Amino acid sequence: QISEAKEVEAAPVADSSTSDAVQKLLWSGTLEARLRQAEEKAAEELAAMEEQLQYLEKELEAERRRRLSEQLRAIIEGAYFTMHKASDSSGRHLWYSPSASALKWALERPRPGTAGPLPDNKRERSVSVKHIQEVVSGARLFPSQHARGWVGLKTLVVGLTKSKGEGDIPSHVEDKHCFSLVFSGNSAIHLELPEGGNGRSRDEWVAAFADLAAKAYGPLMKSVV
Repeated sequence: QISEAKEVEAAPVADSSTSDAVQKLLWSGTLEARLRQAEEKAAEELAAMEEQLQYLEKELEAERRRRLSEQLRAIIEGAYFTMHKASDSSGRHLWYSPSASALKWALERPRPGTAGPLPDNKRERSVSVKHIQEVVSGARLFPSQHARGWVGLKTLVVGLTKSKGEGDIPSHVEDKHCFSLVFSGNSAIHLELPEGGNGRSRDEWVAAFADLAAKAYGPLMKSVV
């Protein structure tokens, strides 16, 4: 007996090219998801960095204003310095007057409300701050002990016989405690911190007067004038 042959359906054989395409599609989707996550993370980090930068800028600006305010208060109050001239050296109280826009100095600072003429040795002298050309650290512009009179002072300040960088530091002063305020018109004030100091370092005074010359206190003036 001849049995009828049963037709056996063959299992479909997977097409390798179709499988590869599916795998690539899946891998592509994974890559895109990872890329989106990386982009989102990078955007978040960038936003955080920008926020931190803005915070630091505000902090720096606040610190700058605090420093300027402190410096302005210091020069308005003024302090006692040893003022060096070609002829002699003597103590003077130096301060900044916002209302007069001038630096003033005197043997003693007049008390508010003082009336009547003062003796010559107590009268205040002044110079407009607009004439400040530069603030020079150190004593290299100081008049020599041997210099006498205006000619000697003018020679040392202007540099008729030697440049500013070639000045001899007088032996009777400490360079680290000294600085000069150089004005237009061939003049200067040579200042030295007194023995024991006067509340601030030389470099702090230099920065305060340099900022005054640079008109850095402009926004703060309204509160003091």
